[in-house]
Amino acid sequence: MSTGEQIGKRVVNQNSKRLATGLSFLAFFMAFTATAVLMVGDEFGKVNLIYLLLLFVLLPLFSLGLTLYCAVFNTPFNVTNLLLNFPFWPSAWLDSLSVLKRSQLQRPWLFYQGQKLALIFSVASLLAFFSLLLVSDVTFVWRSTLLSAEQLYPLLKMIAQPWFFIEAGQPLMLQVESSQDSRLILNTDLAITGVWWRFIFLSQCFYVIFPRFLLLVWGYRNFKKASAAHRADDQDKDIIAHGISPASEVVQLQEICCDTLNVADSIVLNWSILPAQLKTRLFSQFGEPLQLYNIGALAADNEVQAALQDSRKKLILVAAWEPPMGELEDIMRETSGTLLVLDWNEEGFKAVESQHLDEWRRFCFQLKNWQFQQLEGLQ
Repeated sequence: MSTGEQIGKRVVNQNSKRLATGLSFLAFFMAFTATAVLMVGDEFGKVNLIYLLLLFVLLPLFSLGLTLYCAVFNTPFNVTNLLLNFPFWPSAWLDSLSVLKRSQLQRPWLFYQGQKLALIFSVASLLAFFSLLLVSDVTFVWRSTLLSAEQLYPLLKMIAQPWFFIEAGQPLMLQVESSQDSRLILNTDLAITGVWWRFIFLSQCFYVIFPRFLLLVWGYRNFKKASAAHRADDQDKDIIAHGISPASEVVQLQEICCDTLNVADSIVLNWSILPAQLKTRLFSQFGEPLQLYNIGALAADNEVQAALQDSRKKLILVAAWEPPMGELEDIMRETSGTLLVLDWNEEGFKAVESQHLDEWRRFCFQLKNWQFQQLEGLQ
């Protein structure tokens, strides 16, 4: 593997790890804050048990069911994607997902991260729960206009079935009745409802921690397996690439355009993971583009369509060490322009290595409506 490719992969790995760490901190903050808000209670220190059931039981059950459904039916939806839609993630971190998608690693990575975030959410919720129990005088009550104790008790018993063998964690009808707080009922025996903390804790253990830990192990193994398969595929491609006779390549390589590049008269379609500082350096030396579209794996469909429908001169930026993808070829067959191949390291731009240059020239040779450009004098 070439030095440029190694550097590129290392940058992608670092950014994906930073993104995973950022997601973990966000999940912890959201869970801790939500639980703390619910545990504050009213002015009398009464915490609504039904709200806690929504956070600690119903939401985890819904999330777990959705995860299992998506895994069984192989659907692309993942809860982690919802967190990725927040606008504060650095673009370089999000660009690492584009590379994961092109390597067929994005879905197993997202699944693995989803299980980890669910465990972090549970741990943060329990940490806030027990922290506030230790420092505040909390009384658990439930309020409902429609539900009665006789209706709520069977639901709680059904929820507690997985730990039927732990008697201290089973709800009792007396506890349900004594925890009801209503304007119509004057209840002076609310203090005994402190036993509800065991019910909440066991709910998290059986509905989040145990199943999510198993899914986390399974997701981690799948991600490692997919990563190993991708590395083996890269090795096979290297062997094939080095085994091709140079004489057979000559007629298959696209000519390199010798015209002076003027980015200012083009719209730029960004397929690469070009760092922001290098993008600024490129545009400052060769001109600011008329428009910049992202067409990589994270680009929205409407942005890709807008780029294709734009009739102005097009310039696509790609990273030299990345293998040409069929998805990129599909986009290029619908329009025309210039393909610009770039290589870089931590210090800045560098010359494109010959094997990468030839690979992209072979790719571009089949697309007659595209020119191939290699920059000279790029600092």
